[in-house]
Amino acid sequence: RLRLSSPPCILLIRWRRPAPWSPARWEAGRLCGTFAPGVPRIPRGLYWASTDVRAVEEARVPILIRDMRPEDRDAVLALTQHTWSWGDYLPESLDEWLADPESLVRVAVTDTGGVVAVQHYQRLDAKQCWLSGLRVDPEYRGRGIAGLLLEDAIAIARTQGESTLRYATEVVNDAIHQLSQEHHLRPRGTWLSFERSMDAAACRLGRGRRALGQTTTVLGPGDRLRALSLLHANGRTLYAARWVWRDLDNEALGRLIEQKGVLFSRSGVGGWSLALISHRTDTKLEATLYGTDAVCTHSLLDHIKREACESRVGVEIVIHVPQDASAAGILAGLAARGEWHSVMEHPLRIWELDLTAPE
Repeated sequence: RLRLSSPPCILLIRWRRPAPWSPARWEAGRLCGTFAPGVPRIPRGLYWASTDVRAVEEARVPILIRDMRPEDRDAVLALTQHTWSWGDYLPESLDEWLADPESLVRVAVTDTGGVVAVQHYQRLDAKQCWLSGLRVDPEYRGRGIAGLLLEDAIAIARTQGESTLRYATEVVNDAIHQLSQEHHLRPRGTWLSFERSMDAAACRLGRGRRALGQTTTVLGPGDRLRALSLLHANGRTLYAARWVWRDLDNEALGRLIEQKGVLFSRSGVGGWSLALISHRTDTKLEATLYGTDAVCTHSLLDHIKREACESRVGVEIVIHVPQDASAAGILAGLAARGEWHSVMEHPLRIWELDLTAPE
């Protein structure tokens, strides 16, 4: 609304011509834009991606979103050449994603057949799904292709009846944060991750040590409601498993308790800490750590290290903790002394979309 005293202004509206229709284009979209076997088919067709509303006509690029094919492998791997200074996890994970019946690897393809972007979609259960591995060719960034892949994933999730979609980004990734807000996602916390490697000799030495400090208890089925009340009262409703953040509800906590993966420590002045061990093998142990008490946190870390030392070949421990939790400061202090190491250069922000809300 303009005031009468406002100076005169001119409103310019740019009309964006839609992609020209043709039977060949529609048939290509119908055949190529389909989902993996077992997933309902949705004709996707061709999209137009451009930089913004002021982009010149020549900057517009026709993009097709479809499943990854075997012949796309080299092009997909080429997208991971300069992701981070330490490398990229996508090449090691790609085969696992392709073999997982609950996963889809979607690619963005130009009209000349070139793969310019990729994204992994994973259905976790009947309620939630996870996105990862978004990579866009540097020459095609800023043209809306990441947004097309996100919209494609949202469409898949709605078709499968999911209620929540999530992904994680570094806090410095302003472009993805803006994209997330434009698509009505909300942040669900900022997380820090720390790791510690212990070789076979260190594990052998750790097995011989006695527990120090506060006593740690492995929770049983009867403790589930008490643990949930503590966590939810403190706004803690997520946990990480294999670098995927999931709902920490009654069902999830029950599964962790059955696996004897929920550790609890309480101090005499009302403080407490709780650890959720979500992934454990002979060479890896991953846990999410919550808590309000420093002594209890140290007790849990000591217990986790002793459990990890059951490995006979060496183990890598990864701990995820909310940035605003007291345990984050404790682990950061241990990292400054060289006992632990920060996994990521920057904290991770979890973004979440409620798919049950009206579109």
